[in-house]
Amino acid sequence: MKKKSLRVALIQMNSSADTAANLAWMKKKTYLAAKEGAQWVLFPEMGYQAAPKAAWRTEVAKYSAYLETFQSWAQELGIVLLPGSLREPSARRHAYYNTLPVISRTGGVLAAYRKIHLFQATLPDRRYNEAAYTDRGKEVSVVDIDGVKLGLTICFDLRFPELFRALRGAGAQIITVPSAFVYHTGVAHWEVLLRARAIENQVFILAPNQTGIIGTGSRCFGNTVAISPWGKVFARKKNAAGILPVEIKLDEIATASQSLDAWGCRQPHVFQF
Repeated sequence: MKKKSLRVALIQMNSSADTAANLAWMKKKTYLAAKEGAQWVLFPEMGYQAAPKAAWRTEVAKYSAYLETFQSWAQELGIVLLPGSLREPSARRHAYYNTLPVISRTGGVLAAYRKIHLFQATLPDRRYNEAAYTDRGKEVSVVDIDGVKLGLTICFDLRFPELFRALRGAGAQIITVPSAFVYHTGVAHWEVLLRARAIENQVFILAPNQTGIIGTGSRCFGNTVAISPWGKVFARKKNAAGILPVEIKLDEIATASQSLDAWGCRQPHVFQF
């Protein structure tokens, strides 16, 4: 019996404030990845536009139009497309949800996860407070794609293991972490946290990241990676923007559990949060 595998393309970006230029680059890479055999194509957080407030305010109202663009690519190519997060309008004036859509190979929207944990940090380059202009999501999201269950997170969510536990508890086999993870925290925390989330939950982690100085002025860490349920980084793209091809062998999930059934040994009734 043939072992089930999945061909995925993780796209590392250096997004600017120029939405049209970003979209043209994304389209080129999406079509190339599909031509090279990718079944799923995944982009980082805010791939379509990394911009300061003055530039993005007018873009929020175009959420549906951008979503339709990505839907047309997925349908034409017959791929599953995660175009990175988009700014979805919220009820609060001059604010939005940081939303990650999952688009099916027929162009339908399978899920739209709104980022729950919003970035707050004081770092050498600047102070970050995402909550000032972003509203929080309130729902955990796991989507079934042709029998494979994908858990959805975005960037700063990585620091909150309870979310990953909830995704694993809902059946996630793969969890994606599209990010614009900045350099200062990336050097210290990016890989160790990603590997920990994979090991703790015995799932695959797919983490496409931004790289270099992006349109907001932030310096991002790059190092887009794919990590196995055993915690091994089996694919990496360090600094350059472009495609990272990944083959996921889903039987590795069962192999990891059979070797060390950490998930089965949990005692959640002991703990209260």
